[in-house]
Amino acid sequence: MKTLINKPSILSYLFLTTLWMVGMDRYFAQSYEIKIMKIGKGSEQVFATDFYGNSLFFCSNAKAKKNKTIVNEDNSRFLNLYRIELDENLILSGGSKPILLSEKINSDLNEGPIFFNKETGEAYFSSNVKSDSTALSLAIFSSKFDTSTGLFSPRENVALELGDGNYSNPTVTEDGKMLIFSFTALTDTSSSLYYSTKLIDGWSTPLPIEILNTSSNESFPRIYKSTLYFASDRPGGMGGLDIYKSTFNGVNFENPKILPSPVNSEADDFLFTQISRNKGFLSSNRGQGTDRIYRFEQNLPTSPTYVETDINFCYTLQDETIQDKERYDYVWELGDGTKKNGAIVNHCFQDTGTYKVSCHLMDIETLIIEEDIMNATIEVVSELPLIRVSEYAGTKTIFLEQKWSRRNFTNFYWIVNDEVITDERLTINANHSKPYVVKAVLWNSENLSEVSGIIKTITPSE
Repeated sequence: MKTLINKPSILSYLFLTTLWMVGMDRYFAQSYEIKIMKIGKGSEQVFATDFYGNSLFFCSNAKAKKNKTIVNEDNSRFLNLYRIELDENLILSGGSKPILLSEKINSDLNEGPIFFNKETGEAYFSSNVKSDSTALSLAIFSSKFDTSTGLFSPRENVALELGDGNYSNPTVTEDGKMLIFSFTALTDTSSSLYYSTKLIDGWSTPLPIEILNTSSNESFPRIYKSTLYFASDRPGGMGGLDIYKSTFNGVNFENPKILPSPVNSEADDFLFTQISRNKGFLSSNRGQGTDRIYRFEQNLPTSPTYVETDINFCYTLQDETIQDKERYDYVWELGDGTKKNGAIVNHCFQDTGTYKVSCHLMDIETLIIEEDIMNATIEVVSELPLIRVSEYAGTKTIFLEQKWSRRNFTNFYWIVNDEVITDERLTINANHSKPYVVKAVLWNSENLSEVSGIIKTITPSE
């Protein structure tokens, strides 16, 4: 029997796994291109908050036509909300000018970052309210924006019952069912992240997102599909506020991971706002010492096609010298629980792996095994890596297996629901009701001209 199989060793598998973790992190860090946007001048504070209806919405303390009283502790002007039109590449066009949002949004006090539900046009933002004759606190408000007219509905307070304190930086999930924000109680010196779920008559009592919060400050949350980005000044960062990300698997948030340089710097970096699969904005006081808006673009290899990886591997097995067929029969044990009879057998293995195959010569009359004529090991491999799924404790883990692949790759990323995810593994709720279409883009760092794409549909029953 002849089996032509490329046999990757365990050592090569471990080496490639190490290359994944080191090489992928390095490549993804280098894939970001970040450029400052020419919005704001001098010592003005300017930071981006969201993009909706062809407009970038941002906060600025630039002097508005209607002056706001200077009462901030640092003697600076209060913040207003603005918008400015961008082209299809999220770049300022020649004639774009900032537009101050109406008094339905802007008040005589500070307005904080605004975020939109892209399906409904509902807007959520924070604004100062007077808690007594002198003190100010932050509350969250909602409005609705009509892209055809450029008008907002009157703002309404979003009631979130956590007691006295500052509620700020709201963001909502794609389906509008979860509101995430930062909160600082009057008795606290640091902010934490909370979430609330949509009810028929409002929002549920907020709960802290324990896995994301530390004794430091966690704030400026922004969610894009299943990934939550936020800023924190916790130890172990690059300096000041750093941007972290956490994936929401439908039930829980995953452990946060810090984004690499050049996304993060030694300065304050915050409000990482992803707009599409590979473009968005962040805000930072790097370089200029005052907050500015930066546009980022992540340049990753793409695959023109995606193929289902074939795990139906068929072989023809035979003894090199066929014995007397009138007297003997061949009994094959194929290592996967299957037994077959015949001098020549065809068998399809249902998965990759190592199979111990044996063949015995049996006397047809006595049914006695007279001779073991072959013991062999077959390594069943695939042409490309496989997308695998394992399930444990209500969670499905999706990972890439290339141990048994003829072709190995040093880099890959996932695409799920048009979202690029660079984590090594994905997790989803095991009780999902709709299929997940998961793609993986694979390549080797030394040869970007050869990029492969694989795809797998994960059904609720799988």
